[in-house]
Amino acid sequence: MSQDARPTASASAQEQRLPPVAFVGTLALGLAIAGVTYITASLPKEPPLAPAIGLLAAAAAAVIANAVALARARNFAWRLFFIVFRWTILAYGLIAGLLMFVFIYNDMPARMLAFQIATLAIGAVDIPMILAFSVAKYQS
Repeated sequence: MSQDARPTASASAQEQRLPPVAFVGTLALGLAIAGVTYITASLPKEPPLAPAIGLLAAAAAAVIANAVALARARNFAWRLFFIVFRWTILAYGLIAGLLMFVFIYNDMPARMLAFQIATLAIGAVDIPMILAFSVAKYQS
């Protein structure tokens, strides 16, 4: 192995200092999807929302913790992160907006509509954060 092909100690140390954004973000998505699955499994009846709200709150807490941990990262390619984040949040914001329109147009009950909008909001922030982090973590 040539000298240029080997990773440097500082590069591997930098990777170790970065928080597990992709893992925690995926966990948050899993929690949010589990809440939606719980509600969907009981359709056409309106289910009790407490378990789904608990899963959604855990997902929101994971996204917030992820953002706080990432904000503390040093020596990170923030410029590239925000470039990727802006474009992906625009795309996911449009997707979430279209889905909200469908939910409203189909006269979804208010409680379920509020839950679905909150779930879409979490996904519309979480997915761009995961994607932007995954791109920026490999930049110097």
